[in-house]
Amino acid sequence: RNRDRGTFVYDPVTGQFGTPNWTDVPIPPKDINPRLNLDFGDGYLIHGVMRIEGLIDCIETMGTGAEDTIMALTEFCILTDNLGMCNAKDWFEGNYASILYPEANLRSQRISDALMLIGDEQSHRDFFVKYLKTVAGDSDQLVAVDSKGVLNAIDIGLTETSNHNGEVNIELRLVMIVQLGTGLPLYFRVVPGNIVDAVTLMNTLEELRLLGVNTAFAVVDAGYCTLSNMDELFKARVNFVTRLRPNYKLFKDLVKEHPDVCTPGNRTVHNGRLIYIQRTEVRLTDTNCGYAYICVDSDQRHKEEKM
Repeated sequence: RNRDRGTFVYDPVTGQFGTPNWTDVPIPPKDINPRLNLDFGDGYLIHGVMRIEGLIDCIETMGTGAEDTIMALTEFCILTDNLGMCNAKDWFEGNYASILYPEANLRSQRISDALMLIGDEQSHRDFFVKYLKTVAGDSDQLVAVDSKGVLNAIDIGLTETSNHNGEVNIELRLVMIVQLGTGLPLYFRVVPGNIVDAVTLMNTLEELRLLGVNTAFAVVDAGYCTLSNMDELFKARVNFVTRLRPNYKLFKDLVKEHPDVCTPGNRTVHNGRLIYIQRTEVRLTDTNCGYAYICVDSDQRHKEEKM
């Protein structure tokens, strides 16, 4: 219903407007307060997505007793870009979320209480048992594995001095596994900041397996690329793609052995960029072979030649 068309129907497939069947149009209740002015579309949309995708069921599984607050806070974080939590109450009062989650309390103290509830170890476990079944089901997963240093000035047990690629920070490390295709997070773990990425890979995949999610294929960051990890991935029957680090002998040998990658037969276009790719079979470890893809990005190559 709007001022120009009155009450109407709209078909999003054909883009056509029409006249409604008046028997299907509900009569507005008389107790609606006409002075109530709320942002409707964004809050209702996110609520619908969370309900259809099963996220609301996952939140309710935690049994915190503050489900409305957690769901309203989830919408606030999604819909407001970089707003502080001190603004959550004002947003809530002006959004349809206040109708969807009438028991929510977004005062600063109650937000802290809700964060404590979802930070509880048992809440984590209850949530992820339900969440992984919802997102992953029973099928083997295609995943991407990466880690990120999280700067932390608080002196907690996991905060350590880290030297990552020559950059020294006081941090802890967050290891993340996301589902390829959807980008949905499957698993995360926090490790001390001085832990080298390479030693966390197989333990992370094993912990995910113990939660009922088997990994069939992994895109692995170069920080995890070691001969021992590649051997372990082969043993676990996990297919993988990773980037070789330039200081590896295998990397240097491949560059020397294939100086003529930039030929018409190897040319392709990826994301609007001209790329040359050549595949060759190599021995990755003492007992396992795989394929190496030697790639040349023509744009990047031209930039480096001009420097």
